[in-house]
Amino acid sequence: MADCTQADWVLIGAQFAEFALKLPNRVLAHLRLGALGLRGGFSSREHGIEPLADAE
Repeated sequence: MADCTQADWVLIGAQFAEFALKLPNRVLAHLRLGALGLRGGFSSREHGIEPLADAE
């Protein structure tokens, strides 16, 4: 970050604004997938057990 130029920050800012505007739709789409039982290939049970197994 220390080596960024003003032009870099202008580009980052412009892209972030577009990213932020689409955030609500991405969140709602993710919630819809969860309501359908689709959780990125993991069931709720598997997703909850995985971190426990890693901690052992």
